[in-house]
Amino acid sequence: MKITRECDYAIRITLMLSGLKDGAIADAGTISEAQCVPKQFTLKILRELMAAGYVKSFKGARGGYCMNASPENLTLLDIITAIDGKIAVNECLECNHSCNRVTNMADCPVHRQMYTLNTMITDTLSNVTFAKLLSDC
Repeated sequence: MKITRECDYAIRITLMLSGLKDGAIADAGTISEAQCVPKQFTLKILRELMAAGYVKSFKGARGGYCMNASPENLTLLDIITAIDGKIAVNECLECNHSCNRVTNMADCPVHRQMYTLNTMITDTLSNVTFAKLLSDC
């Protein structure tokens, strides 16, 4: 499993927006410049975060973006799955995967270990909130 560059940028953009004071918004240009992300890529990521319900936008000359989710309730897992999809450290953990090695995945020692590892990763990511990340800054 490797987090994509887009997902890395989305995490950083979310962290920046989570750190804004109540009622403050940031325009795409400011976000782009602060996070060293090309503006068009920033806009794409913001659209995906809006579609997931984590960010909201305001139109107009003083428009911009702010969080639509509380940093205390928003986790790294939320953003990663919104951008990159469900975490699967091995192909056998993906939905609708059929294995030609065993008839029952539960009988496969590799699958069991990968499942355990995958669970540990998702549990860890679900326990890292943006409020915690902000407190670490």
